[in-house]
Amino acid sequence: MKIHSYCFIVLFLILGSNVNAQINIVNDLVGKIDSYYKLDYKQICKQKSPFSDDFSSIYIKSSVAKSPVKKDGFELFVMDEARGFKYISNGSIRMDLNEKDKTYKIKNNSEDEPYQSPYYWADFMKKQLKFSTKKLISLPDTIINTVNCLHIEFLLKDSVNSRLSYDICLNKKTGLPVYTKQFIKGSVSKVDFTISEILTMINENNYSNYNINPTIFPKIADFKIPVDYSIEKKISPLKPGDKIPEWKLQDLCGKTVSNKDLEGSLVLIDFSYNECAGCALSIFQYRL
Repeated sequence: MKIHSYCFIVLFLILGSNVNAQINIVNDLVGKIDSYYKLDYKQICKQKSPFSDDFSSIYIKSSVAKSPVKKDGFELFVMDEARGFKYISNGSIRMDLNEKDKTYKIKNNSEDEPYQSPYYWADFMKKQLKFSTKKLISLPDTIINTVNCLHIEFLLKDSVNSRLSYDICLNKKTGLPVYTKQFIKGSVSKVDFTISEILTMINENNYSNYNINPTIFPKIADFKIPVDYSIEKKISPLKPGDKIPEWKLQDLCGKTVSNKDLEGSLVLIDFSYNECAGCALSIFQYRL
């Protein structure tokens, strides 16, 4: 019994030292990310909805600069999507440009800006390690596009019907993220709270073409509203008693239906977006 106890203690110490060593490595790489004050990079964002095995891809070019005075803040974030959208933020105000219809809108920054930037992931890892080191899982090192990467996973939730995890691959030299993956698994319940189906959603990011502390870098003063752009029109919400606007839509059978066809009936209109998981789940619940 004494021998077994001694072996168990040695094994515990070895495992504990390995975990601590991995935490130190992650903290060192996060420290490298925090040491950069400007970054240019390219990003491919891939998303899989809970209702399809296909991935949709968004190609992005970004520039981000940290704030010289505000801790964990930034002074410029430019995200240029290949789909024709550009987002420019100075840390408090964000300007969204729609290059397709030449419109813009101004809004306050959200708390998670600059979203999915290397600084975002550095902050994410710091918070997770501070909250609980038990959620960190060390995975074998991997090579992505000839880059030697440290591979770690943060397992935030894990049960029979639900899972939330983040795979992160960091360049072992620069600390910068090369690949990230968010995996979400959850159950859909019927009205009687019995589980009807387990659904998964995946968000992946591939990062490349990093330029660390570039000498040529955009300035916030360089970004102005283009003269040929107009402000995005806001649609005033309907008020009780207003007449519904006329519309025509196709049902699931391909038949055209209009508001005139439904006059005298109580109609519920659900505004949704095909790639929005929450929207799709609400429709799925109606179907059940």
